[in-house]
Amino acid sequence: MLKTYSNRALLITENIIERRPYNDKYVDTSWENCALRKYFNGELYDSFSKEEEALIAETSISNNNNPWYGTIGGRDTKDKMFLLSIEEVIYYFGDSGDLKNRKGWYRGNNRFVLDELFTGDMETRSERDLLGRFTKVDVLKSSHHGSRTSSNVNFLNITQPDYVIISCALKNSYNHPHYTALQRYFDIGATVYGTFKDGTIVMTTDGKTYSIDATNKVTIADAGDRKTNTDDATVKNNKTENQNGVAYIGNSSTKRLHFPGCDSVTQMSERNRVEFNSISEASGYDPCGICKPQ
Repeated sequence: MLKTYSNRALLITENIIERRPYNDKYVDTSWENCALRKYFNGELYDSFSKEEEALIAETSISNNNNPWYGTIGGRDTKDKMFLLSIEEVIYYFGDSGDLKNRKGWYRGNNRFVLDELFTGDMETRSERDLLGRFTKVDVLKSSHHGSRTSSNVNFLNITQPDYVIISCALKNSYNHPHYTALQRYFDIGATVYGTFKDGTIVMTTDGKTYSIDATNKVTIADAGDRKTNTDDATVKNNKTENQNGVAYIGNSSTKRLHFPGCDSVTQMSERNRVEFNSISEASGYDPCGICKPQ
């Protein structure tokens, strides 16, 4: 119970009851139109008994614009179930990292020090698109298993992680982690650990301090590809046409263009492989940062 007033109470679930995305499509949306609101006030609400439903009051929700990112809040709504606003989260639970530095929303003394960022298989294009949403973090779970196609310089200059954790198998077929990715981590002064050296890595925090259960630091010698892929000889070899005379290979998933000899082409799924005879045919594709097709 977060708050009581008159004959009403604001309640929050004690345990996680469901995990759902805010919306089921990657498009601009607001609370009024998102899939999560439909679930809260539809399927979830309908799972209660009639007696329980009668106890859940309809509440007027003010959907203000996001004070940090400037995203539009949309029209106000009336809901039985809803998410807490940013102001309410900070009011009831205090700070959770660097919140006190954002538009003065910080209240209370409950300050937590650990900021983590889990990026999944995010690559450079997505990092670039979301760049304005990132902030300084303490620990970064390396994007795409330490692939050269992730963790670009601009992304790392903003997040500035103290520690980077790479999850990949020892001697994996993709040669992760890649030399260029490791070099970018070391260039910002990060300490790097990997599951291929330490096995399962456990991070523990009490909200004020944290520790990482890993002892074998990753070095540049641990790069699976053992090369920078940027020297003149490599670039020259990357330009070699394949046996069918194709000049360029595109990845339809990442929308990135490569020379046929690029290492990324050997790792590319056949279903994502698109062949081009000229740059002009590859409209909409970005050049690979390693082989630099032109």
